[in-house]
Amino acid sequence: SVSIKLSSSGRMRYTLKSNAFRLPSETELRSKQGILGHVLVWSDRTDYRILGPGTLRALFVEGRADATPLVRPKVRLLGAITAAAQPGERLELSTPTGRLLLDQAPLSVGLGGQLLCRLLCELIAARPDNDACEGERVPLHAEFQWPEGGGIFFEVTALATRPDLSADELSVPPSHATLKLGELPPEPDPVLLSETSLSSLRRRAVPSREPPKKDAPLSGLLLVNHSEIPRYFLLDGVAVGWARPHTETKVGGLLSGRYLVSSEDFLGAQPSPPVTVTVPARFVLSGEPDAGR
Repeated sequence: SVSIKLSSSGRMRYTLKSNAFRLPSETELRSKQGILGHVLVWSDRTDYRILGPGTLRALFVEGRADATPLVRPKVRLLGAITAAAQPGERLELSTPTGRLLLDQAPLSVGLGGQLLCRLLCELIAARPDNDACEGERVPLHAEFQWPEGGGIFFEVTALATRPDLSADELSVPPSHATLKLGELPPEPDPVLLSETSLSSLRRRAVPSREPPKKDAPLSGLLLVNHSEIPRYFLLDGVAVGWARPHTETKVGGLLSGRYLVSSEDFLGAQPSPPVTVTVPARFVLSGEPDAGR
């Protein structure tokens, strides 16, 4: 979940509202016309850092601010649509990194919609100054597809007009905030659900007739990531936690029984096939073999 404020003067405040991100809830991305890139604002609004163009993909996927080289996307008009009771259009943007289907409509926010369009395009490593992000349109729906399989959706679920937005709410960077060079906010808890929510994935415990393996924990599920990028783990399709490369995350609260475990990165890329495990268990995601070894 995110909350997005757009102004006709060409400002955007993109606030994370979920613990599913690799950044704490209430962390913000602020942008304005005339400057490419973004300002990353800590959740307490006291600190910020600069994010250059091309850094958002690595920020969301890897928890780093490394810049991905941006290319000019191929843009193709797919046809007219109706979104939020407004006539709009669907575009297809493609780069070697991915494919983006983008639905946009005019919503009387001036140049603010361009900034949201640029943010979405940056996730497929597309240059922000592309034809899809011109004019006074606002993205309302986006579908991302990746060459290695998988994808993710962006969907606007509610719209509201805010005539009382103050200049301070959209200042870039925030007033009285301190610049942090090269730093990022502390990462949140890698377990995404409470133990109460995790226990509700099953109605009752179903102990296995076979004894647990020697490396299994006494309870719950130990997720081990031996791949080279952070991975999100899903139980029966429900995201329950993530683990950095070559680390492990303990997910407690699960009732004993059989679960389907799979993984993918934050943007839904490189999905692994689901594997059945019997909890308590230790699930290891192996990395690809290094051809140079």
